Amino acid sequence: MSAKMTQEAALGLLKLPSTPSPQLAEIAARFVNLREHVVKHPNASSVLKEWIERQDAHYGAARDSIRLPQPKSPKGGDGAGPHSSAGAGGAGSSALDWERRLADKEAERLQLARIEAEEDLKTVVHEKRAVESEIDIIRQSLHRVNESLSAEQVRLREAERQVGEEAAARAEFDDVVKILRTNLVDLEYVLEQETLAHAQAENRLARLKLEVQQV
Repeated sequence: MSAKMTQEAALGLLKLPSTPSPQLAEIAARFVNLREHVVKHPNASSVLKEWIERQDAHYGAARDSIRLPQPKSPKGGDGAGPHSSAGAGGAGSSALDWERRLADKEAERLQLARIEAEEDLKTVVHEKRAVESEIDIIRQSLHRVNESLSAEQVRLREAERQVGEEAAARAEFDDVVKILRTNLVDLEYVLEQETLAHAQAENRLARLKLEVQQV
């Protein structure tokens, strides 16, 4: 709890909708008269509201006990002797301890929530990197398939050129052409499958990027 916070500063924080719950807990613990404003703040957690309700009931009971008639002192005083002051001070100290524990608990809860969010973000980033790695592998495989396809196309063109030059080897060449065309169809099928896998990986990467932005 900040020892330098003034009531004017607390009022300023209460007017800001972005004031976090830990600061609201600090204001509620330090300024009893501002608790009704704390409860109305949009960032006031249910735990904080319940605590304020319990504390208000506690202070009401404490005030009732302090207002009970006290025995007159031997010197004719009003009965508010040292024991009475000590009792009130003890109640105030106990309430202050509760306030500090609440603020610490709320801060601890927020810290844990932040750690969990960071862990979730790390997991998403790790998955994103894994997908990016898969995409790189698919791209490399696609590049090799394209190279193989280009090489087969070169071989096919060379075979067709040889047909024009070697009419005697026409029958054998036709067999070679059939084999090459079959290989070409197979390679085109492989290329189609690799392209589909690449598109699916790109979609997964886009979803993961969206999840990273949302976290």
